[in-house]
Amino acid sequence: MNGLTRSTVLGLATLGVVLIAIGLAIGPPLPVIAIGLGAAVVAGILASAFALWPLVKAARLFDRGVALAREGKAAEAIPCFETARELLVGMRGEFLRTTAAKAMVNKGAALNVLGRYNDAAAVDADVVALFGAYLSRGVQVEVARATLNRAINLSLAGRREEASWAYDEVDRCFGDSSLAQIQEIVANAALNKGALAADMGDRQMAIELADRVIGRYGRARESGLRAQVAMARYNRANSLYHTGGLEEAVAAFDEVIKADPDPGTRAQRELLGKSLGNKGRALMDLGRLNEAMAVFDVFLSKFGESSSRELRLVSGKVMINRAIALRRLGRMDDAVAAFGAVSDRFRLASTAAERSFERDALLEKAESLERIGRTAEAQAIRRDVDALTG
Repeated sequence: MNGLTRSTVLGLATLGVVLIAIGLAIGPPLPVIAIGLGAAVVAGILASAFALWPLVKAARLFDRGVALAREGKAAEAIPCFETARELLVGMRGEFLRTTAAKAMVNKGAALNVLGRYNDAAAVDADVVALFGAYLSRGVQVEVARATLNRAINLSLAGRREEASWAYDEVDRCFGDSSLAQIQEIVANAALNKGALAADMGDRQMAIELADRVIGRYGRARESGLRAQVAMARYNRANSLYHTGGLEEAVAAFDEVIKADPDPGTRAQRELLGKSLGNKGRALMDLGRLNEAMAVFDVFLSKFGESSSRELRLVSGKVMINRAIALRRLGRMDDAVAAFGAVSDRFRLASTAAERSFERDALLEKAESLERIGRTAEAQAIRRDVDALTG
């Protein structure tokens, strides 16, 4: 309450009332003094309450906006954030400025959820323009967050060159920060720019940006920064794979796996699972089929029954790649059985992406059967596939 706690306000109000009561209860000249003091205290409290009311209202609106956003009601949350910010405009103090900046950042996030990326980017730019000059910690965290969000929204709006420049702006403005919250934002910006560069075909830039994150924050202890470093290692390995550096990619995926072999969070498990799957694929491409099989088996033992959608998708790829490795090793009967296991696993899948594994596995199974002369069975499977896709 702008420096006054609720208990302090209540205490002073009580004191004022007590002084007035004392003044009325005893004789002169004390009544005039006591009543005067009591009235002054009560008047001061009323004035403070009147001054604080906009702050209380702004806080309530901000909290309501956050609650609505969490419930998926982004359109309803936006007016709450707008009004909260209007009530706080021009007020002094780090807490009030930080809350105003947060209200605008949250408005931008709500616009993002609604797919209004250009509008969201404009709100984020306003945050930087209005609060960028303030050096207090809380405000700077919100300005850094808005700078990153603007870059993300520009990218989602298809304005890739502007987005790339905006990601660089995060590093230019905040790259030297010693605050863990801002360092995490800087790392996130580098990784997002790397993903954008990779999508535009510049895998070398993606590797360089991943190396920057690893070099700066590789020894960080904060969980948020450690997660960014883990993602940087994964992105680096993935880019090495796509540029043909298979041996380097295998070693890089190993770094990810060894850094967190027993992950606790879902995000960590998904990153480990993807790293195992991609390492196995790289080993296959190198012709090291038995090693690839061993890696695939590790994945399936850890994540084969995972309920995570991300890991189920990886599981489908791993199971198919494992069956292909068996076929390349000449273990045709085992390969046929493995492809059959994939089709059985994903036959009743709830998503189109997962059901596609059934079709792919059946086609691979048909090819395997043809190679060992079981043509009639292969043709029957292909007819089944045509029925599935027809």
